[in-house]
Amino acid sequence: MMSERKSQYMKDYREKNSEKLRKQNLAYKTLHKEEAKITRKTYVSNNNEKIKTSRREYYLKHQEEACAYSKDYRIAHPEKVKTVLLDWRAQHAEEMRAYSARYRAEHLEILKEKDRHRPMAWQKRRARKAKVVNDLTERQWLFIKTIFRQRCAYCDKKIDRLTQDHITALVHGGPHTASNIVPACRSCNAKKGIKGPPKPIQPVLPLGI
Repeated sequence: MMSERKSQYMKDYREKNSEKLRKQNLAYKTLHKEEAKITRKTYVSNNNEKIKTSRREYYLKHQEEACAYSKDYRIAHPEKVKTVLLDWRAQHAEEMRAYSARYRAEHLEILKEKDRHRPMAWQKRRARKAKVVNDLTERQWLFIKTIFRQRCAYCDKKIDRLTQDHITALVHGGPHTASNIVPACRSCNAKKGIKGPPKPIQPVLPLGI
């Protein structure tokens, strides 16, 4: 009974004096930075599962609030978020590769279907953002790849997954239309970037398709 009353008293005290306690805590951490860092690291190491469970429960109860906070934080600190993300990926590279391989093996058919439509959908989104003519159809894209014999327009390699390269880049006002698109392998597309074609290219004009 005494323990319950003490617990309630401490809870009420923390709620009434939250700002005061926050300042005291901050002042202590400033004066004892290294000590606080070691203490925190030790606690996290000894209570890893407990912390994960607590965070997950909090997130489920405050999902909208947590998402809004996360979005605001990313907008306010883009460089910091980018650095943390790159560091995490570097530290967990093997783990990420293993997870990716396992996921692809378990969802192969779904991913194949997504891959089939992704180039079209992605390029259309880019065209909408650039506010240019955006009328390439999937039927036209299949026709263009057939005319080029499923080969890259620049290096002539035959590959299954060709990308859509804009002869005149979208950023330069080039339209997302059949007369401005040729198939390219990822490597050639990346090398070309927003520059002009590395060699003269005759686009396909799929009239009536």
